[in-house]
Amino acid sequence: MTEDITTAWDVLAQSLCDEKGELLADARDAVIVMWLAKGDTRPFYDWVLHGHEPSSGVVKMIAAMMAKADSPDVLPETIRSGLSYGLSITGKKRGDRSNPEIEARDYLIYRDVSRMIAAGEKYEAAVAAVHEGLPDIGINVSRQTVRDAYDRRRPKRRSHGSKISI
Repeated sequence: MTEDITTAWDVLAQSLCDEKGELLADARDAVIVMWLAKGDTRPFYDWVLHGHEPSSGVVKMIAAMMAKADSPDVLPETIRSGLSYGLSITGKKRGDRSNPEIEARDYLIYRDVSRMIAAGEKYEAAVAAVHEGLPDIGINVSRQTVRDAYDRRRPKRRSHGSKISI
């Protein structure tokens, strides 16, 4: 091990290297899995923040733990029951977080309405056309939501008569 041994997980990884001849990366992955199974994420974030690249198996385990906490029904029962813990995002109340799905949806609506207007379509016709096509891709929103998504992102125009005062 090239880094200093400063934590219990460093000691354990070094022991796996010394006693079982494991490569450092494999030993770290094994320790991460052991500690995650006990609900402790410290070895994972400590080593990742210091340059360790976990294996795809570790990444899949963390993804499954996140799914268990957020949307357990997406996991097969065999995986869900094999996970001791779920991982979730904390810090802010849920109502304070923006929803990236809505942000992405609104961006795509803005983009499509903008393209139609740039191609010569009138505002209301572009809004109507985009609104009509959304259910085909699984988005069911009102026409007003399409207007709002476009209007919030549209660059504001300054009128020619307005003055800027300093």
